[in-house]
Amino acid sequence: MLLLALVGAMSAAEHGGGRAVRIDELPDGHFKNELTRLRPQAQAMAMAWLAGHRFHDLDCQALHADSEGGILFACDLLAPAGAATPASTAPLVGAASVPISNQPSYHSRPGSANRIFLDFNGANVTGTRWNVSPAPATYVCPPLDIDSDPTTFSDAEQLLIQRIWQRVSEDYAPFNVDVTTDPAVESAMDIRTGHVLITRATDSNGAGMPYPGSAGVAAINVFGSSSYRYNSPALVYFDVQPARDDYIAEVCSHEMGHNMGLNHDGTLSGAAYYTGHGSGPTSWGPIMGAAYNHDMSQWSKGEYFDANLTEDDLSIISGKLTFRVDDFGNTDAAATRITGTSLSATGVIATSSDVDVISFDAGAGTVNLTVSPWQSAVNTAGNNLDVKLTLANSSGAVIATSDVAGGVIGSINTTVADGTYYLRVSGAADGTPLANPPSGYTAYASIGQWFLSGSCPPSTSDGVAPTATASVSDVTAAGGTTYSFSVSYADNVAIAVSTIDGSDVRITGPAGFSATATLVSIDQSTNGTPRVATYRFNAPGGAWDVLDNGTYTVSMLGSAVQDTAGNSVAAGTLGTFQVRCPIAAGPGTGILREWFDGIAGNTVASLTSAGAYPNAPTGGSIESLFEAPTDRADNYGSLMRGWFIAPVTGSYTFQIASDDASDLYLSSNASTAGISRIAYVAGSTSPREWTKEASQTSAVITLAAGSRSYIEARHKEGTGGDHLAVGVVLPGGITEAPIPANRLDPYIYATMSATDAA
Repeated sequence: MLLLALVGAMSAAEHGGGRAVRIDELPDGHFKNELTRLRPQAQAMAMAWLAGHRFHDLDCQALHADSEGGILFACDLLAPAGAATPASTAPLVGAASVPISNQPSYHSRPGSANRIFLDFNGANVTGTRWNVSPAPATYVCPPLDIDSDPTTFSDAEQLLIQRIWQRVSEDYAPFNVDVTTDPAVESAMDIRTGHVLITRATDSNGAGMPYPGSAGVAAINVFGSSSYRYNSPALVYFDVQPARDDYIAEVCSHEMGHNMGLNHDGTLSGAAYYTGHGSGPTSWGPIMGAAYNHDMSQWSKGEYFDANLTEDDLSIISGKLTFRVDDFGNTDAAATRITGTSLSATGVIATSSDVDVISFDAGAGTVNLTVSPWQSAVNTAGNNLDVKLTLANSSGAVIATSDVAGGVIGSINTTVADGTYYLRVSGAADGTPLANPPSGYTAYASIGQWFLSGSCPPSTSDGVAPTATASVSDVTAAGGTTYSFSVSYADNVAIAVSTIDGSDVRITGPAGFSATATLVSIDQSTNGTPRVATYRFNAPGGAWDVLDNGTYTVSMLGSAVQDTAGNSVAAGTLGTFQVRCPIAAGPGTGILREWFDGIAGNTVASLTSAGAYPNAPTGGSIESLFEAPTDRADNYGSLMRGWFIAPVTGSYTFQIASDDASDLYLSSNASTAGISRIAYVAGSTSPREWTKEASQTSAVITLAAGSRSYIEARHKEGTGGDHLAVGVVLPGGITEAPIPANRLDPYIYATMSATDAA
């Protein structure tokens, strides 16, 4: 495990990156000595990890190997000496302080399955990689404290917390993650919750924290892994440099970047961390470098002069978190509409190809539009986005643009005729970052939050298209012959009810199903808004049954329903519903399981070649699921057999999971003769892990309703964990895994004296 702390320098000699690493090729020093002294198992783990990660000779001055073979990277980079202190600002709250247990609570994206918790109120760090001997068994980490009172957060400290949270939220705004300071998260942290602890470099007992001369320390590429809690938190030491919101936030985003799998951005000429370039609003540095004192810090893929690393930060982070769902349509046809003469909106540009489109109606006269990125009121601006604007009319013709060289705010002031207009917001590049000397940045990571303010004259025309909202429900019972649903049509003026008819909506579904819905009724016969239409279509094949199971899509047809001005509801998907007709339980009673103890080996052949197989099992039982007990014993084999009773006519696939190997056989009829192997596990899987290997799933097999097919699973366990299970996917996509007793009848059971202690 590689643990990285801010800074150092690189040499030209590289190691790892997919190539084997030898200790004797590393430079002399403490790191080489530590690797040499490791126990064989720990040394093997350390060398395997190093082989998979790129590092340089000079990095060995900062690398360490702990006694477990974990690779630690402790480096020193702080903000330049003599950096300015924060500007004086009004407090966030009144003069009232709050106990540290009441850490201010903020969320950037509530409800996300991924979280980054910024922890300001201290913590006891125990049972983690940071506590590996000779480190303390517990670090008692103090809270953020800039007024020498560690028991409360003053108004200034609360403001500092808010501003740090805002900056980190901006850095991670393109992703599906909730950056939060909510203290309730502390008791509910899991492997999808990134943990950044902002604390002192010395704990409350006087013990130095891990690598206390660093600005921050973190494990690399651990977020979301089963070992994440052991390899967290990421540590940020607020007291090793001026406690400015931009400095602390820069380190927080950087260290969490390591947790996501990112390495450092440096230079080919030897700097381990690129410190950036330029001045003013477009001064720039990479988050995974050392972007202190530059207004823009962005994720990077090495698109700057002398870059040493072309690692795609956005791709790596999105592999852990995914990008957030696009909040605005990317085309004029999918634009988000705003109304009135005072124009405002907020959004997020998530990728370099993302375009957020807003439509509005304006009367003849002057349109004023300003779109700003998120920017801090103090210290460096902290925005990731440089705004580019394009204004187009209803024909798509561009009538104005804004992409300010040396600036990041987009502004359009232009005269327009009465009509509908489309404002396209996107990220911009600036300068020549690959030149020597460099300036600006590419559009690669010109992404982040934006805020629109503006005004326009009132429009005298109606260019607003009506909207449609479908109300659908799932089908959960067989036998029905029709399906009814409603669509509510709304407009800023009125819906023309004469345009609502039986050619408005199409339904598509599995197996190529497609039908145009018949109009049943409209709630009101006169023009107005809203108007609710009820539609109906016939079930495939005349009645809903299991063969119809799946997802059905309700789509609006183009140029169908209109308002009184002739504007049409846009074509597109209105909604989906599921058909989930159940299959009745069958008449089966279970499956015979027999076991054969004292047989070595972990292949099925080890079982079938044994003298006791198949007629002299150690014991047997009837099981209510096509599944054997887990972790029963070592060096034994299992045989589970009986008949599978097909509940309906259609296509079936069978699956098998086991540890160790297994074979699944099926006959085309009730006879035990002529069976064929239809699926198998060559090595091992986790319990009920059905898709690890393609061989675990059979080809599609057609069976008739009520037919009985002989089925048999052979399983061999060597040592370690053991299990066996068989599942089936029924017609209509219904999965029963493992197969229940009602689909099975056991093979004729022979009387046995042994019983299964498992």
